[in-house]
Amino acid sequence: MSVAILLGRQGHRVTVFERRQPSVPQGAGMLLQPVGLDALRALGILATIESQGARIDRICRVDTTSDAAFRLVYPSGLHDHAVGIRRPSLHGSLWGALTNACADVRSGVCVQDIATNDVATWLTLDDGGTSGPYDVVIVSDGVHSRLRHRVTPAVEVTHRERGALSVDTLLPSGCDSSQLLQIHRGHDEYIGVLPTGVDERGKHRATLFINKSQSQVEALERGDFDAWRTVLALKYPELRSSLDELTGFDALQHWSFAHVRMQTWHSKNLVCIGDAAHAFDPQLGMGANMALADAITLAAALHHVTPRQVPDALATYRAARESQLRTYETASRIAATLTESDGAFGATANRIASGFGSKLPFVRRRIVDAVCGYAGLDVRQWQRTVDVVLAARRVL
Repeated sequence: MSVAILLGRQGHRVTVFERRQPSVPQGAGMLLQPVGLDALRALGILATIESQGARIDRICRVDTTSDAAFRLVYPSGLHDHAVGIRRPSLHGSLWGALTNACADVRSGVCVQDIATNDVATWLTLDDGGTSGPYDVVIVSDGVHSRLRHRVTPAVEVTHRERGALSVDTLLPSGCDSSQLLQIHRGHDEYIGVLPTGVDERGKHRATLFINKSQSQVEALERGDFDAWRTVLALKYPELRSSLDELTGFDALQHWSFAHVRMQTWHSKNLVCIGDAAHAFDPQLGMGANMALADAITLAAALHHVTPRQVPDALATYRAARESQLRTYETASRIAATLTESDGAFGATANRIASGFGSKLPFVRRRIVDAVCGYAGLDVRQWQRTVDVVLAARRVL
């Protein structure tokens, strides 16, 4: 939605095909890092999101098996914090902006295929009809994209056994509403507590993340929920108040993970963005942030271009995104390897990274840049791009 909003505001004629009818999305909360907040500023909805979400000033990672702890405080700057937000809140703000951006939104319509030539591009729809011609087609149909192969067949998709359970609940008593808490028990057990704002009753809310593979979830669902909840509360007493709120396994949502790497993100007048183009390990917390950065960079590249200039504009987009996205692709694979490795290696490497290694000034600066979403990014150029998009008005 983000790139459609920006292109519509620039005066381009935009058509959005949404395979689902408009609805309020369910699911886990998300952490919008400073790079994502930059994008929301360009979209003009930053103040709304900050008012609906929870301001996150620091991240605390604790390993209960070794007593190792790592704390990161966001540095001073334009955005000296992150924002924890519920998906329905972000979706609602983006949807409202989209309806005001002069875009033609076709809900409940699925694009089955893309046909392109040197002149224009046509879409084949699920009802057998076609739509077009279009000067540029932006593929953003998620990690399980059915259309990205039209951009390039050189796509690597690696599905992971590991996943997570998530649930929206009250913020556990004793947990800080301005802190993302990550509790690890060795290398293969993890719980996260992400504050996501205040509900209509004035109660602080949070999303709990519980690291579980698909096979572990299936085994759990065959067992006794109350017994599982009791064991979990004994392991993590600080979460007891929130765990007591849960009534059954049906309150939990399971998320499976996959890594996506494309050799290139564009071809002729086709371009792939977001999770369809690059899906990362969720421990990085970068999925939504990189998708927002894609939208800002692509809107800037397409600003003031003619149809004949689209291929060059997409090449400019790729050049601007290459370093940052490849950096996080590498980090994602390393994180997945450490998390899924068996035995002492993964646990030891994680303790070194969050313990001694994080105390070295050079290492810590790199960690801060990575957490904020600025790793591999020319921050000054990025801020100029945000300002260009923010200042853009109708030009056609």
